[in-house]
Amino acid sequence: MRGRTWFSAGAINRHLVYFNDDEASDLSEVPKPSLRLLQAQGLVTATQAPMSGGGFKRVWHLPEVVAASILENFKRASGTDYRTAAAILQNCSLATRALFAASCSLTGEVTETPIFAPSLLVVENALVAIRADATTRDILSRALDKTAAVKALKFDCDLALIAIKDGDAWEPITARTLRAANKKLLSARFSTSVHLGNLFRDLEVKSTEIRT
Repeated sequence: MRGRTWFSAGAINRHLVYFNDDEASDLSEVPKPSLRLLQAQGLVTATQAPMSGGGFKRVWHLPEVVAASILENFKRASGTDYRTAAAILQNCSLATRALFAASCSLTGEVTETPIFAPSLLVVENALVAIRADATTRDILSRALDKTAAVKALKFDCDLALIAIKDGDAWEPITARTLRAANKKLLSARFSTSVHLGNLFRDLEVKSTEIRT
């Protein structure tokens, strides 16, 4: 394989994890041209798989399909376009992949574990956060202890602030931007939410059925 490869203690590899353009589009519900747009935007990355007759073919690893599906659901809920949605969700890419890997690490089928219930929260299209209760945070820390992905999720109670819009640009939450992020959170009038736990379970089930 050429390109990005993801691992999570073998959990993701229980099932087929690479998909061609048609399969990735069907799973994520993102049209094929828009998948390539999201790759150009840096939100997802395809991998080059060797072909038996020589050369390479573009394939998509399951966590990349998940990232595209998260964006598709957020786009529908918020009414934004793909470019705008990609800009908003760019900084949460590592965090959502970490959460998906944690969901796959659970014993048994993910469909049997509704206790894992993180949500993506976009506040007034200006602040991105991940909401997770204590049980979900415990599963995450046990599944991916001491990894960079977990360190990227700095939870304050049940909310991990990820990024905030500063003018036309998005900035990750740092000591410099934390005060503005908390102010935005406290004064917010509306937000858009994507239930990541349900989305993860749905995609893992569909990924096992796609070629059966």
